[in-house]
Amino acid sequence: MKRLAIAIMTLLSFLVFATCERSDMFNLAMYGVPPKTAIYLYQIGTSSGDAGGESDSNSDCYTMGLPYLTLAGASTVKAFRSFSITEEIRLLVPVQYWQYPVIGISPSMTLTTISSSWAGLWDGAIDNPINTALGMTLTNYWWSGSNADGSTSYSCSEWNERVSTEQGQAGGAAISEATATCDNSYYLVCLAY
Repeated sequence: MKRLAIAIMTLLSFLVFATCERSDMFNLAMYGVPPKTAIYLYQIGTSSGDAGGESDSNSDCYTMGLPYLTLAGASTVKAFRSFSITEEIRLLVPVQYWQYPVIGISPSMTLTTISSSWAGLWDGAIDNPINTALGMTLTNYWWSGSNADGSTSYSCSEWNERVSTEQGQAGGAAISEATATCDNSYYLVCLAY
């Protein structure tokens, strides 16, 4: 009888631990690796409105942002702009991670808090201007393709056009500062966590 009780307890313990492990793996599969301490923004130079689609832009953010990624210890890298109605800037980070602070990294590797949380970017309560925190010197604007609330706005035909007949939304101190023609050269911003 004692052996049966031990076997049942062992089985129950195994099921409890297996369920917890399965839950963690499910969360990783659904939402990706969570931020270690913060969500980081950095700029990788300027481009006109033909900065490339999502996969090209994400790849550029990785290859051109290696020094920033090393500093941040990040495993997830994405271009920080809206690409389409289904790929809005605010949804680049899963809702489960919206409580993390947003930190800007300048080219001199200076860290500046932009917002106390990812959710704070979308309610207008930022602590420091994005363009200043990222050390933008050539122009004060960066391509966002987004309205102030993070929804999609003009995106230079999903970042594939550089002509003056198309428009793109640009951020500056905040997410949405100006609508500009796609032949302008503005900064490209990336996020990492």
